[in-house]
Amino acid sequence: MKILINHKFISDAPFKGDNEDFFVFDNIEDIEQIKREILHGTSTCYLVSGYRGVGKTSFISKVEHEINKEDISRGIFIKINTPKYESYSFLLRKIIRGIYLSTSNHYNIADLRKQNRNIIKRIELLFDRTFSDVEHLQKNSLKHEKVSSLNFSVNLKKLTILVIAFVVTGLNLKFNLIDVITSFRRNKYIDLFLFSIPAFWATFELFKYKKTLSKTDTEFAEISRKTLYDDEIAETQLINLLEDLNTIGLYPVFVLDELDKIDNVEQLESLIGDLKPVMLSGLASFILVSGQELYYKFNSAHVHDDALIASIFSNTVHIPLLSKKGFFDMFKKILDDPNLINEKPIQDYVNSQILNSNRLPRRFIHLIRQDLRWENEKAYLKLDDNDMKAYETDAKLLKIIDLLKEKELLEAGYGEGIIDFFTTQLHIWIQKIKLRGNSFFNKEEVYNIENDYKSSHPSWYFTRLNTLIASLLEKLSELDFLEKMIEKSEQDEEIIYYRWTEQVTIKTDINIDAESEFQSQFLSNFIKFESSLRKIYEDVFRNNNLKRRHSPSQMIKALEDVEIKPLRWIKDDDKNGLKPIMDLRNRIVHGESINLNDLDNAHIYNVQLTKIRSQLNTEYTYYIIKKNLNVFDYFITDTPFTPIFDCEAVHKTDDKAEKIIFTVNDIQNFDVDSFRRFMASVLNYIRDYNEKSSQGIYYVFIFHGINIKSSRDRTLKQMFDGTISDHFFSLKDKIVTLYIPKEENTDLQETVAKTLDNLLKKGFNSERIKDIVQ
Repeated sequence: MKILINHKFISDAPFKGDNEDFFVFDNIEDIEQIKREILHGTSTCYLVSGYRGVGKTSFISKVEHEINKEDISRGIFIKINTPKYESYSFLLRKIIRGIYLSTSNHYNIADLRKQNRNIIKRIELLFDRTFSDVEHLQKNSLKHEKVSSLNFSVNLKKLTILVIAFVVTGLNLKFNLIDVITSFRRNKYIDLFLFSIPAFWATFELFKYKKTLSKTDTEFAEISRKTLYDDEIAETQLINLLEDLNTIGLYPVFVLDELDKIDNVEQLESLIGDLKPVMLSGLASFILVSGQELYYKFNSAHVHDDALIASIFSNTVHIPLLSKKGFFDMFKKILDDPNLINEKPIQDYVNSQILNSNRLPRRFIHLIRQDLRWENEKAYLKLDDNDMKAYETDAKLLKIIDLLKEKELLEAGYGEGIIDFFTTQLHIWIQKIKLRGNSFFNKEEVYNIENDYKSSHPSWYFTRLNTLIASLLEKLSELDFLEKMIEKSEQDEEIIYYRWTEQVTIKTDINIDAESEFQSQFLSNFIKFESSLRKIYEDVFRNNNLKRRHSPSQMIKALEDVEIKPLRWIKDDDKNGLKPIMDLRNRIVHGESINLNDLDNAHIYNVQLTKIRSQLNTEYTYYIIKKNLNVFDYFITDTPFTPIFDCEAVHKTDDKAEKIIFTVNDIQNFDVDSFRRFMASVLNYIRDYNEKSSQGIYYVFIFHGINIKSSRDRTLKQMFDGTISDHFFSLKDKIVTLYIPKEENTDLQETVAKTLDNLLKKGFNSERIKDIVQ
């Protein structure tokens, strides 16, 4: 189904004059009351509360819009966003700036300056000082530096050469060595030369002197900015400014928005406490826009001694969750053909989006936007047939929430804010249950006081929450939306598990947490196993008092006592046995921590539980066979010589009586190929056994878990029946095939007893041997 949408009418922004046609307000009376009080009353303080996305900002904008239609001088709304509270100084600065900016937007500053120059000058001066107080500082500095240094160093290598030169010169003077060596005539200049050269060289090489002189002049200018005067002076200046505005007929309305983003209630109280002198000055009105937290605080303030919040606000307005009619009116405005609103698919779709939006208009709009498709410049919604069942389910779930709201909340006479709180919890619980998919869950996975709720809620809220979640789960079960399974823990604690029934179609776009999903799948398989175990236990002990519910361990012990002993899956030392599976189940149920190794084991245990259920049914079937054969003086012996048949029954006293051999299988353990191999083995075994044995033999095949509605199961049944008919026509009276349906209400004892009774009594008359198909 294709639905054209006027997408230009859809608005994500809060209410403004240009988009007012799209908005729907359920609380027109509150808008009118605040409007009249601001226009004709004295300045006061309001608390506006409500959930995020419910339309609190739009509500304030609507009030401002309506006031400005009558008297713009009383409608100077100064909006200050306070997503966090840093300090009172910072808040005062924002308020002063807001006065200047809002006054500038409403009036021509030049005209106001002509009327009262001093007031406008004060506004401008305070506005400038909210940024910085400028002070010019000049600093001059003159610096002189003089540095001298003397370095003295001796080079030993060069000193050695110098000493040698002096020695040679001395020897030459004494003994005339040069004359002797060169036969030159003595020359006085040669000795002088030999002495002066080393002396001159030593002067420059051995001794070094270094002197440094430095002079530095530095001059710089510096400008510094100092913060605004202290909080007390700023507060006094602000009050004086408000008095001046009142004298010229201006009455500001301060709107402190986004307070719901301050998660710390103590910070909220600190903000209100700091601002109290200005709020109670009577010179301006204050509207604090907060979330549910401040509403809860105000609602319980009367029971606390000298509570600050109780003395501040003269009026509180709670913006309620939008009504169903409001959502339908909003959706009707964006339909290209408004008459389509009466069509059932459209109504189911709108109800589904109301449910998934938790009744918040902003979320509702976002959900519609997510579903929009485009064809050129046209937007449309496409309601697929596959999704229509999910929309229809959501519409029914919304109806259940409305029913509980009417019966348990409205009739109790709670205020709007309290009703919204409980209604929102109903929506959240439904979303959590939807996220479980086809997995089982218990109440604690949907409703957890310790983790989901803050201590700021009054204690009686939790008493009502307990009864409300119980009513919701009970109503969903009563209307066949949820199926229930009850089991007993090792501590004798009764735990109820729930799961969506097949008549419910759930659609969700949110990814399910992998860890929770693994745990739920494991618990689901364990509950199926326990259900089979309990049914067998109740069948075996049907004549006993079964009012007391027993744990799985207790039931297994009782079944062991009557020799139903599937020993392969109850050994304590078997890592794939039942004990580690039950340990994991107990830890999950009782909220203990689960590690990655446990999650890996959960995959293994899921497969193992299926095998255990199959083996349990097999063991129980042999128990029934043994019990009924005993009446005819037959007893069971194992048949280890063949993998096809599990046991054989022989008569206790008559050696000539026919033998009966049995095989019990769960048909869910076969695929088509493995079933063909099984049938081939059956053919070979029956041929060989009949050729070698002269004694009469009856073959009994019992298949558990067949689902006649399944095409696969029907195919396997036809394959087996056809093989017996085609290859063993002469033995057709010797072969009995029993199919046990998958449904849990099958009475296995009665079915097997009837089969064996027909087979054995009155001397094995072949006319009484027949195929029993159920």
